[in-house]
Amino acid sequence: MQLGQDNFLLYARDVMTTSVVSVTSHCSLSEAAEVLLEHEVSGAPVVDDDGHIVGIITEFALLVLTYDTECKDDIV
Repeated sequence: MQLGQDNFLLYARDVMTTSVVSVTSHCSLSEAAEVLLEHEVSGAPVVDDDGHIVGIITEFALLVLTYDTECKDDIV
């Protein structure tokens, strides 16, 4: 349990952003990295052609796929 100012309980909605940046499932990893950098975010939802969330791409996943040769075939 995380308490904020004056010991009020904080919820995800209290700190979330409503201007969500997303990438499509057809986007290359290079394009996804560019989106994260451009918008200065560490992750973004991946959406299908109908705009439904099908996953998430993160900085960590991109770093692992780029630098960790043992994880090349794994889902991160």
